[in-house]
Amino acid sequence: MRRRGAIAAVSLSTLLAGGSTASTWIVDDDGPADFRSLQAAVYATYVVSGDTLLVRPGTYRETVYLSAKNLVI
Repeated sequence: MRRRGAIAAVSLSTLLAGGSTASTWIVDDDGPADFRSLQAAVYATYVVSGDTLLVRPGTYRETVYLSAKNLVI
């Protein structure tokens, strides 16, 4: 019985932690990438806190409004 409790505790903590890892998304204004603009990347619902936006060299003429997400840019 004690072993089942330990397994349940580990499973519950994994579930609560989400088991997710941070993702890296590429932004490139003129090449193949996940996004062509910084604002599109910030607004994307699947880009979440902890993710990284890797911005390729280029000219990005836009105003970027950062949301409450904790992103690395």
